[in-house]
Amino acid sequence: MDSLAALRLQIEWGADEALGELPRSHFQPEPAAAPVVARAPSRVVAPSVAAPPVAANDLDTLHAALAAFDGCPLRATATSTV
Repeated sequence: MDSLAALRLQIEWGADEALGELPRSHFQPEPAAAPVVARAPSRVVAPSVAAPPVAANDLDTLHAALAAFDGCPLRATATSTV
């Protein structure tokens, strides 16, 4: 019987957990992962400054400000604005 046939037979019999070469205790906590040390950036990049917010005192100004906003890719698929 090949390995695949043996595996299919075990699944038929209701096996729902694979066993490994070494015993494993499910009651002991998992070992902690090794901490990851972050590298320092090779060069400092100045953050880009966002444009100041636009004051909209009426609906026409608000609509124009929303039409000119390019900061969100959702705009390409949106069917209407709120």
